[in-house]
Amino acid sequence: MPFKVYKPGERKGNKTCVIRITAFGRVFEKTTDTTNPAVARRLGIEAEARLRAAGPDAPGDKITFKQAADLYRAFRKPRKIEEQRIAGVVAQLGQHWVDELRHADLVAAANRALPGRGPATRNRNFMRPAASILHYAAKNEYCAWMRVQMFEEPKAATRAVRPEAMEALIEATDEQKQLLLLWLLHHGTRITHTLSVTWEEGIDLDPSVFQIYNTKGKCWQEFPIHEAVLECLRAVPVEKRVGRLFSWGTGTTSTAGFARCGKRSG
Repeated sequence: MPFKVYKPGERKGNKTCVIRITAFGRVFEKTTDTTNPAVARRLGIEAEARLRAAGPDAPGDKITFKQAADLYRAFRKPRKIEEQRIAGVVAQLGQHWVDELRHADLVAAANRALPGRGPATRNRNFMRPAASILHYAAKNEYCAWMRVQMFEEPKAATRAVRPEAMEALIEATDEQKQLLLLWLLHHGTRITHTLSVTWEEGIDLDPSVFQIYNTKGKCWQEFPIHEAVLECLRAVPVEKRVGRLFSWGTGTTSTAGFARCGKRSG
């Protein structure tokens, strides 16, 4: 069972090492969580041994869903919660031949396994693990590729805070938290992004803009500062305009840099 380790950037822009194993006349690929080729090679040796123990003796064998799941487990080595989900799917579909399964079979099995549960639960605990196993089997030519359609999930409702509730909270809070609440109310940035803002890189009072680094897009994004927030920022003494705007990200609760905000504008 020869295998090859692709270093980062060598396989379709892969960010971590990819293992490619040829076994039973088929090609198996696995993305690792390491950029170290030596570690990836050790993982490849382990995956190769698991495939040898779990795989069929010859290519072209007709396999059941349970056998396909065993191959998937052997190669992907799922986490405990994923293993539990796979076990639930196998309990319903294990004896079916993978090349004879239809989407309607998955729907019926999901409804049997999770009666009365919502679409999100059935997708997470049944349809997605079933799809992963079937796609892995299809990739290795045990069955045709199937587009597994998920149950339609309702869109999450946006639960915005009522303005009068936020007004009362801001008026009742202490000096440290007023600026943070005003910032979140008017700017709506994620709390992790908000706590990372610094005076040096993130705040520019003239022309009143702030910047946040988008870790996913790997770029800086610029936004206007709301008038109520700007009023509080300008009240901070110049000598205190250093470091992080908010101190909670480091586990400290220092009041340095905070000034009492006036009543917020509309």
